[in-house]
Amino acid sequence: IAKDYFEEYGVESHLILNTPDFESQLEPSPIDSKIQIVHHGIANRSRKIEKMIRLMDYLDDRFELKLILIPSDLTYYKELVELASKRPIEFLEPVPTREISSFINSFDIGLFILEPVNFNYANALPNKFFEFIQGRLAIAIGPSPEMEKIVYKEKNGIVTSSFNEMEMAKLLNSLSDLDIMTMKENSHRVAMNYSNSQNEKVMQDILVDLNIIKEHSLNPAT
Repeated sequence: IAKDYFEEYGVESHLILNTPDFESQLEPSPIDSKIQIVHHGIANRSRKIEKMIRLMDYLDDRFELKLILIPSDLTYYKELVELASKRPIEFLEPVPTREISSFINSFDIGLFILEPVNFNYANALPNKFFEFIQGRLAIAIGPSPEMEKIVYKEKNGIVTSSFNEMEMAKLLNSLSDLDIMTMKENSHRVAMNYSNSQNEKVMQDILVDLNIIKEHSLNPAT
C-alpha cells in the first residue's frame, strides 16, 4: 500500500505495522494430543470464514479448530455456528485486544485464509497475523503477498499456492509435530522484531525529522 501511494501520488510513507506489544514472558507451548488451530477476528461475510470451517472435513483427526469471533454480523455468525456443528470446532468468547497474544499462546497454529476480494484484502497485513507471531504460533495462510513474505523469510509457517481449503488441508496433514514446533520456535525467535517496539522506533524517527524541520524553519540560516 505504501508503495502504491508513492507510485500513484508521489507520497512517501513511513510504515507502521499493526503489531501488538512484545510479550516477553511467552514461549511456544508444547503440543498436546490434539493440534489446536485457532482463528480470531470479526464474523464478516466477505472474509469467507466458512472456508476455514470446511477445511476440517479434509484434516486428520489430530486437528481441532478454535474460532474466536466477534459477531458483527449476527446472521452470518449464526450460520457459521450451524455449519460448524458436528465438526471438531469450538467457538470461544472474544478477549480484550491486549490479551489476545497471551490467550492464543496455548494453541499451535494460527490460521487465516483471506481471499483477495478487494485491494485491502489482497494486500492485508492484519493485526491477527502479528498476534499469531506474538503468541508463538505456527502460521497457516493462503498466498496473501504481504503475509507470505514474512512467513517465507522467518520460516514460521506454511503458505498455500491458492486459497483452496483442500490444498491447505493437504499441507497441514503433511506436517509432523516436530515441523509445527520448529515453526512455533521460529515465531518465538522473531517475536520482538514484529512487536510494537519496532513501531516506537519509527515514530521516534518521525519526531526527530519533524523537530529538525521545525528548527530549520525557525533558523533557516543554520
